[in-house]
Amino acid sequence: HSRRMTSVCSGAFALAAAGLLDGRRATTHWRMAALLQRRYPRVQVQSDHIFIHDGPVWTSAGISSGIDLALALIE
Repeated sequence: HSRRMTSVCSGAFALAAAGLLDGRRATTHWRMAALLQRRYPRVQVQSDHIFIHDGPVWTSAGISSGIDLALALIE
């Protein structure tokens, strides 16, 4: 059991494929956001955020924003 799950950049596709993003807000790299939304319509893709925290799931837009996500996790 995990308290939190995170993804960086296109790692959101793995969480979505596992159904972990269904009904949740998430982000990914801006170039992949439309594809994520098409493949996984149950995910509320928000491409204008650098990272999103929705319940126990955290997703970040890209590699650099993954650093911001990591810092937010330890705050």
